[in-house]
Amino acid sequence: RWESGAGMTASDSDEIVFVGETRGVGVVAGDGPRGVKRGRCDGTADGEALAYRALEARDAHIGTVTETGNAQQSTLLVNPPLFRLFRMEYIPTKHNDGCVTVSDLVRGPVRWAVVSNFKIDLDFISQASPELLTIPRIVFLHGQDDVPQWTRQNAPNKITEKQWSFLKPQVPQWGTHHSKFFLLVFPAGCRVVVMTANLCQLDLTVMSNAVWWQDFPKKTPAQLARHASSEFEEDLLLYLNRLGWRGGDELLADSTEKELVGPEAFRQFDFSGAGAKLIRSVPGRHKTNERTCWGHPALHRALEKQRFPKEFKGSPVLGQFSSMGSFSEKWLDDEFCVSLCGGAVKGTESTKGTGTASTTTPSADKQNNFRSASSELLAQKSTDASKLGKGALHLIWPTKNEIRDSLAGYVSGGSIPGSAKNVGKPHVLPKLHKWSTSSGHETSTRDDHPFGRRRAVPHIKTFARYLAGDGDTGEDEDERTEDERTKETENGKGKDTAKDPTKGSSIGAGTMLAWVFLGSHNLSGAAWGKFELNNTQLNLLSYELGVLLTPNLVGKRVSTPFCVIAASALLAGQAVDPPGMTCLAGARPFDGGGEKSKEVEFRHASAVNTAGSSGTASGNTAFAPLPYHVPPPRYETDDKPWTFDETHAEPDWRGQTWDPRG
Repeated sequence: RWESGAGMTASDSDEIVFVGETRGVGVVAGDGPRGVKRGRCDGTADGEALAYRALEARDAHIGTVTETGNAQQSTLLVNPPLFRLFRMEYIPTKHNDGCVTVSDLVRGPVRWAVVSNFKIDLDFISQASPELLTIPRIVFLHGQDDVPQWTRQNAPNKITEKQWSFLKPQVPQWGTHHSKFFLLVFPAGCRVVVMTANLCQLDLTVMSNAVWWQDFPKKTPAQLARHASSEFEEDLLLYLNRLGWRGGDELLADSTEKELVGPEAFRQFDFSGAGAKLIRSVPGRHKTNERTCWGHPALHRALEKQRFPKEFKGSPVLGQFSSMGSFSEKWLDDEFCVSLCGGAVKGTESTKGTGTASTTTPSADKQNNFRSASSELLAQKSTDASKLGKGALHLIWPTKNEIRDSLAGYVSGGSIPGSAKNVGKPHVLPKLHKWSTSSGHETSTRDDHPFGRRRAVPHIKTFARYLAGDGDTGEDEDERTEDERTKETENGKGKDTAKDPTKGSSIGAGTMLAWVFLGSHNLSGAAWGKFELNNTQLNLLSYELGVLLTPNLVGKRVSTPFCVIAASALLAGQAVDPPGMTCLAGARPFDGGGEKSKEVEFRHASAVNTAGSSGTASGNTAFAPLPYHVPPPRYETDDKPWTFDETHAEPDWRGQTWDPRG
């Protein structure tokens, strides 16, 4: 039983009508694709089915070259990006180069898997990515009840033969199980996949989403003998146990001996080369040392261990997400933004031991080890003079016009829940920035938007700190009072203070980034946590998982990156070529933070050729394929933020209107 207690309740800072993502209510059932979460268009038919028909008709009319279904695997990029975008339908083929599908991620001899998500549409997945459902043993961690229901109706043998099992982790009121990841166990190792997409048609065909993954080998006998571990391993194991998943010994297909299928099974893998720091959220009121292990305090704690170039001192931070909760100005500015602004300037203190994935031997009580295995090796607390300091917070949220003109029109807006009450708060409006540079009804295909995803509105969730150009210092918002900011927004002033993201050498070269976060977290106290009782307690409502990517986790390039598919094939006496695509962590795994030939630099990429061609990327430049402009364009005078709980009578490009009541 979850107690309401003091702090976050349904009536104060996180009443959040819909915390993470929402289930469709009032959507008329039909034979078309599923995935709409809220509202409907015109009430005459399944809005999503209408959207796809309109897109197909548009392509036939204008002759746009698009990718549909599982296209041929993209070419190998010379310098893999930090993460990758999911392939899209109904956009020019060139914008899908270097992008992946779910099938790309799960192919190969997977023995068993953990599939975690909020929404898992097995009707869609069985057709779009059947490779996932052919894995012999799957543990589903889900946020909705339709996964076991679908299985009982369509594949009951999966339950009776114990091939599939289901766990819906317990959450308090207003909380969700929202984490989106795969854990794929192969004969020679495992693959960890962290993504932003639900496993449904809208997310994986017409909305922008991204994924990070890395392959890990099995530990050597020497590592097993000394119980070697790493921070990544301890973070992962603690999170899996908090889900309530226990597992047990099972006899898997094509096996004569039982083996463990559960959290402790991941102790056999060597995660010391992890190129990311896991950032986790689990429901509960966390006290003492635990309050900095979860949510935004965990992100702050991880950033505080990092050292960045002095140019990032006071630089802006951006948040891009697909759902917005209800929160106070104090939480947004003095709690959440402060956490995103952690870190220190390089050269002010010793950077020895600032790596977050070093191999160590954990304490005996692994499950309750709230301090990570390598915590004793981490850098000392920064002095105020050495801190990067607070920067302006820029929030990317699509406008009404951007939703109207998106690939699926208003249907896409159903997957971007933000109420008029929450989006329109005076401490939120001045911080809002657009998804694209477009301001009108433009349905033609344009190439100036990063990765061609102007009309593929976001379901992706990313946070980052970037180096502002000469025209955007990031200081103007902090220097004005709240009343001044609100008044200027209403009067349309200040809209040109940010640098035009389509112009300027800084954008052409790729805006420099201090760090990037990718995961399931949206903008809410339920997802990131809210301090209570004079900051002695952190209240979290939802399960979330993401990865923090920092330059110091990038190791030297290895001549033969570990590929779990190729290694497993070799164990079976087969020879196969490794897959053409990986993320940067696969090509340059963490190597203990030793001497590097040159400092690694993160930059924003606006196109595939920028992210991966040898002609534009140096060996020590890592690119982040964020599918929006950095810096993002501000709202202009006539721009209005998208709200999913208001009626929108102006038709979208398909001629449909939006009624939130269904």
